[in-house]
Amino acid sequence: MYHLHHHVHFRYLRILKNELYELYIAHTLRWFAISLINIFIPIYLLGLGYALNEVLMFYIVEFAVVLPMSFISVLISTRVGLKHTMLFHIPILLSFFIGLYFLQTIKIPLPLLAFLLGTEAAMYWMPLHSLFAKDSHKIHRGEEVAKISILPKLAAIFAPLMGGLIAVTLGFGTLLILVMLILFLSIIPLFFTKEVKPHVNFSLRKFRLFFREDPKFFFATMFQYAEGIIETVIWPIFVFLTLKSIVSVGIVGTLISVGSIVFMFSIGKLTDKLDRKFFIRVGGITLAAAWFARIFFTEPILIYLITFLGGFFAILIDIPFTAITYDKASRRSRDEFILYREIAVTTGRLLVLILALFVVEKFIVSFSLAGLASLFFLFF
Repeated sequence: MYHLHHHVHFRYLRILKNELYELYIAHTLRWFAISLINIFIPIYLLGLGYALNEVLMFYIVEFAVVLPMSFISVLISTRVGLKHTMLFHIPILLSFFIGLYFLQTIKIPLPLLAFLLGTEAAMYWMPLHSLFAKDSHKIHRGEEVAKISILPKLAAIFAPLMGGLIAVTLGFGTLLILVMLILFLSIIPLFFTKEVKPHVNFSLRKFRLFFREDPKFFFATMFQYAEGIIETVIWPIFVFLTLKSIVSVGIVGTLISVGSIVFMFSIGKLTDKLDRKFFIRVGGITLAAAWFARIFFTEPILIYLITFLGGFFAILIDIPFTAITYDKASRRSRDEFILYREIAVTTGRLLVLILALFVVEKFIVSFSLAGLASLFFLFF
């Protein structure tokens, strides 16, 4: 019995001392915590009496902040290391959630909360991308991208529904406390191995060179995240306004996860063996069809069905395209390339949100844009 226990304990420590498994564990815990509450943020703001255009402005400020703070995140990483930079995101995110909670009694400026959320995102995602590009392996990168995508979604498969039920039965405050506890736990696994300090050399010339080498990658990244923001922000708002139910939003969030994990691992392995661009092109046309179909769907069963299918079709693009992204990062100046990619990410998000602001409540425009953005991948 002692030897068995010792063997299990040793194996557990060996997993924690594997840099890639550390990222899997930390990212899975954080994703679960965020998934409990994230999809409800626009619904919560609408419930407090904010207009739809004010909610969209909240997200515009958030994503506008991410890019400049990403530069600061990388600079901090060169001083304290990537993992310690990721540690900073926790108090910032907790400050955001506390501010969100007290928003119902204190008139905290929404742009301030958006600034906190954008800063938190930069402090977390920039180091995560850099560490994953460093620790993942080229010949297994599709499979490893699938793992870092599927494990969080498996853990959080019922998180949106759980979050909705907790918010309705126990209150938003109880939900916030649970999220805070899980966030504290999520960062612990990263510190079982040594810290990593990147070396960066910013220059506009280098960014221009990245663009000249592969402009199609820049636009593909831009369209990928434009479609993603419509899926995660505008679609839940549409569902809430159409079905008039917080629990329905939770069901939609769960169905997005279920649809995306059904074949995720298999697709990840296949993209290591077959042409990744084939999957991307198939995903482009099927996801576009799903978005154009949403224009006509207002019945609950059809909304749930198309949400599930959309989650699956998006994976046909996301897994192989993300693997290609990390391939490119590993062949170049890693941190500078990730910053360059962030320019495309921010551009895509801001363009679609600003346009949505001008056609607020005309969801047909947003869904059409998501369909057109998806069609771009047919030519990638």
